[in-house]
Amino acid sequence: MKKTILTLTIIICGLTTFAQKGSYLIEAGLTFPNYTESVLKSLDYSIENSSSANQLKLGYFIGNKISISAGLNISNATTKAKDVNDYLGNYKYSYKYDLSLLSMLVHVNYNYVSNDKWNLSSGIGLGTSIANVKTTVTPTTYSQPDLANAGGLALHITAIDAKYYLNDWFGLHAKLGLGSEGAFGLGATFRFK
Repeated sequence: MKKTILTLTIIICGLTTFAQKGSYLIEAGLTFPNYTESVLKSLDYSIENSSSANQLKLGYFIGNKISISAGLNISNATTKAKDVNDYLGNYKYSYKYDLSLLSMLVHVNYNYVSNDKWNLSSGIGLGTSIANVKTTVTPTTYSQPDLANAGGLALHITAIDAKYYLNDWFGLHAKLGLGSEGAFGLGATFRFK
Protein backbone atom coordinates (compact mmCIF):
# COMPACT_ATOMS: atom_id res chain seq x y z
CA MET A 1 0.00 0.00 0.00
CA LYS A 2 2.81 2.44 0.86
CA LYS A 3 4.50 1.72 -2.48
CA THR A 4 1.24 2.45 -4.32
CA ILE A 5 0.80 5.77 -2.51
CA LEU A 6 4.44 6.69 -3.17
CA THR A 7 4.09 5.78 -6.87
CA LEU A 8 0.88 7.84 -7.22
CA THR A 9 2.53 10.79 -5.46
CA ILE A 10 5.51 10.68 -7.84
CA ILE A 11 3.20 10.49 -10.88
CA ILE A 12 1.08 13.43 -9.68
CA CYS A 13 4.18 15.52 -8.90
CA GLY A 14 5.54 14.73 -12.37
CA LEU A 15 2.29 15.76 -14.05
CA THR A 16 2.10 19.03 -12.13
CA THR A 17 5.53 20.22 -13.33
CA PHE A 18 3.76 21.57 -16.43
CA ALA A 19 1.77 24.12 -14.45
CA GLN A 20 -0.37 26.66 -16.26
CA LYS A 21 0.66 29.81 -14.38
CA GLY A 22 -0.59 32.85 -16.28
CA SER A 23 -3.24 30.95 -18.27
CA TYR A 24 -6.75 32.34 -18.66
CA LEU A 25 -9.84 30.11 -18.76
CA ILE A 26 -13.37 30.64 -19.99
CA GLU A 27 -15.90 27.96 -19.02
CA ALA A 28 -19.46 27.57 -20.22
CA GLY A 29 -21.74 24.77 -19.14
CA LEU A 30 -24.82 23.36 -17.50
CA THR A 31 -25.25 22.38 -13.85
CA PHE A 32 -27.63 19.82 -12.33
CA PRO A 33 -29.82 19.81 -10.36
CA ASN A 34 -31.13 23.28 -10.89
CA TYR A 35 -30.32 25.13 -7.64
CA THR A 36 -33.57 27.14 -7.75
CA GLU A 37 -35.53 23.90 -7.99
CA SER A 38 -33.60 22.57 -4.98
CA VAL A 39 -34.47 25.69 -2.96
CA LEU A 40 -38.18 25.41 -3.76
CA LYS A 41 -38.26 21.66 -2.99
CA SER A 42 -36.59 22.32 0.37
CA LEU A 43 -39.50 24.72 1.10
CA ASP A 44 -41.96 21.88 0.29
CA TYR A 45 -43.18 23.12 -3.09
CA SER A 46 -44.08 20.89 -6.03
CA ILE A 47 -42.16 21.79 -9.19
CA GLU A 48 -44.09 22.41 -12.41
CA ASN A 49 -41.19 23.39 -14.65
CA SER A 50 -37.41 23.70 -14.42
CA SER A 51 -34.30 23.13 -16.51
CA SER A 52 -30.58 22.82 -15.97
CA ALA A 53 -28.81 25.98 -14.81
CA ASN A 54 -26.53 27.89 -17.20
CA GLN A 55 -23.05 28.80 -16.05
CA LEU A 56 -20.29 31.09 -17.34
CA LYS A 57 -16.96 31.43 -15.54
CA LEU A 58 -13.73 33.37 -16.17
CA GLY A 59 -10.56 32.14 -14.47
CA TYR A 60 -6.84 32.87 -14.13
CA PHE A 61 -3.91 30.84 -12.77
CA ILE A 62 -2.15 33.11 -10.26
CA GLY A 63 0.40 30.43 -9.39
CA ASN A 64 1.44 26.90 -10.22
CA LYS A 65 -1.25 25.43 -7.96
CA ILE A 66 -3.75 28.24 -7.29
CA SER A 67 -6.36 29.60 -9.68
CA ILE A 68 -9.10 32.16 -9.11
CA SER A 69 -12.29 32.62 -11.09
CA ALA A 70 -15.48 34.63 -11.14
CA GLY A 71 -18.68 33.09 -12.38
CA LEU A 72 -22.38 33.53 -13.04
CA ASN A 73 -24.98 30.79 -12.60
CA ILE A 74 -28.57 31.36 -13.75
CA SER A 75 -31.35 28.98 -12.76
CA ASN A 76 -35.14 29.07 -12.92
CA ALA A 77 -38.04 26.99 -11.61
CA THR A 78 -41.83 27.31 -11.42
CA THR A 79 -43.97 25.77 -8.70
CA LYS A 80 -47.30 24.09 -9.27
CA ALA A 81 -50.27 26.05 -7.96
CA LYS A 82 -50.87 25.00 -4.38
CA ASP A 83 -54.25 25.18 -2.67
CA VAL A 84 -54.21 26.44 0.88
CA ASN A 85 -57.06 25.35 3.16
CA ASP A 86 -58.09 26.51 6.59
CA TYR A 87 -58.39 24.03 9.48
CA LEU A 88 -61.96 23.12 8.35
CA GLY A 89 -60.73 22.16 4.85
CA ASN A 90 -62.27 25.18 3.12
CA TYR A 91 -60.52 26.53 0.02
CA LYS A 92 -58.85 29.90 0.59
CA TYR A 93 -56.47 30.62 -2.28
CA SER A 94 -53.81 29.18 -4.53
CA TYR A 95 -50.51 30.62 -5.66
CA LYS A 96 -47.69 29.90 -8.04
CA TYR A 97 -44.06 31.03 -7.98
CA ASP A 98 -41.81 31.66 -10.94
CA LEU A 99 -38.41 32.07 -9.31
CA SER A 100 -35.12 32.93 -11.06
CA LEU A 101 -31.79 33.05 -9.24
CA LEU A 102 -28.65 34.75 -10.50
CA SER A 103 -25.66 33.58 -8.45
CA MET A 104 -22.36 35.46 -8.70
CA LEU A 105 -19.40 33.79 -7.00
CA VAL A 106 -15.64 34.20 -6.73
CA HIS A 107 -13.83 30.86 -6.56
CA VAL A 108 -10.39 29.86 -5.30
CA ASN A 109 -9.18 26.45 -6.50
CA TYR A 110 -6.21 24.29 -5.60
CA ASN A 111 -4.98 22.43 -8.70
CA TYR A 112 -3.67 18.93 -7.96
CA VAL A 113 -2.84 18.11 -11.56
CA SER A 114 -2.21 20.82 -14.13
CA ASN A 115 -0.61 19.98 -17.48
CA ASP A 116 -1.28 20.31 -21.21
CA LYS A 117 -4.00 17.62 -21.23
CA TRP A 118 -5.46 17.45 -17.70
CA ASN A 119 -6.45 19.74 -14.87
CA LEU A 120 -7.86 18.37 -11.60
CA SER A 121 -8.79 20.78 -8.81
CA SER A 122 -10.94 21.40 -5.74
CA GLY A 123 -12.06 24.70 -4.31
CA ILE A 124 -14.57 26.99 -2.67
CA GLY A 125 -16.70 29.81 -4.03
CA LEU A 126 -18.36 32.65 -2.16
CA GLY A 127 -20.68 35.34 -3.43
CA THR A 128 -24.29 36.42 -3.64
CA SER A 129 -27.57 35.32 -5.22
CA ILE A 130 -30.17 37.72 -6.55
CA ALA A 131 -33.76 36.45 -6.69
CA ASN A 132 -36.41 37.52 -9.16
CA VAL A 133 -39.83 36.26 -8.04
CA LYS A 134 -43.12 36.45 -9.93
CA THR A 135 -46.11 35.31 -7.91
CA THR A 136 -49.60 34.53 -9.18
CA VAL A 137 -52.33 34.47 -6.51
CA THR A 138 -55.93 33.38 -7.05
CA PRO A 139 -58.11 35.21 -6.07
CA THR A 140 -56.12 38.43 -6.36
CA THR A 141 -57.66 39.84 -3.16
CA TYR A 142 -55.21 37.75 -1.09
CA SER A 143 -51.74 39.05 -0.38
CA GLN A 144 -48.87 37.35 -2.16
CA PRO A 145 -46.58 35.06 -0.18
CA ASP A 146 -43.11 36.58 0.05
CA LEU A 147 -40.04 34.86 -1.41
CA ALA A 148 -38.04 38.07 -1.79
CA ASN A 149 -35.45 36.71 0.66
CA ALA A 150 -34.72 33.71 -1.58
CA GLY A 151 -31.47 35.44 -2.62
CA GLY A 152 -28.60 36.30 -0.32
CA LEU A 153 -25.32 34.56 0.46
CA ALA A 154 -24.15 32.06 -2.16
CA LEU A 155 -21.63 29.35 -1.26
CA HIS A 156 -20.31 26.48 -3.35
CA ILE A 157 -17.77 23.79 -2.50
CA THR A 158 -16.24 22.02 -5.49
CA ALA A 159 -15.14 18.52 -4.48
CA ILE A 160 -13.55 17.78 -7.86
CA ASP A 161 -13.32 19.73 -11.11
CA ALA A 162 -11.81 17.67 -13.96
CA LYS A 163 -10.84 19.25 -17.28
CA TYR A 164 -9.52 17.36 -20.30
CA TYR A 165 -8.03 19.43 -23.15
CA LEU A 166 -8.51 18.16 -26.70
CA ASN A 167 -5.93 20.65 -28.00
CA ASP A 168 -4.03 23.72 -26.71
CA TRP A 169 -7.11 25.90 -26.32
CA PHE A 170 -10.26 23.73 -26.10
CA GLY A 171 -11.37 21.14 -23.55
CA LEU A 172 -14.30 19.58 -21.72
CA HIS A 173 -15.00 19.69 -17.99
CA ALA A 174 -17.04 17.82 -15.40
CA LYS A 175 -17.58 18.94 -11.79
CA LEU A 176 -18.94 17.50 -8.56
CA GLY A 177 -19.80 19.81 -5.69
CA LEU A 178 -22.34 21.12 -3.23
CA GLY A 179 -24.05 24.50 -3.01
CA SER A 180 -25.24 27.35 -5.19
CA GLU A 181 -23.97 25.90 -8.47
CA GLY A 182 -25.63 22.50 -8.26
CA ALA A 183 -24.16 19.06 -7.55
CA PHE A 184 -22.95 18.15 -11.06
CA GLY A 185 -21.74 20.25 -13.98
CA LEU A 186 -20.72 19.60 -17.58
CA GLY A 187 -19.39 21.98 -20.19
CA ALA A 188 -16.67 23.34 -22.43
CA THR A 189 -13.44 25.07 -21.37
CA PHE A 190 -11.42 27.53 -23.45
CA ARG A 191 -7.78 28.13 -22.41
CA PHE A 192 -5.59 31.06 -23.39
CA LYS A 193 -1.91 31.11 -22.46
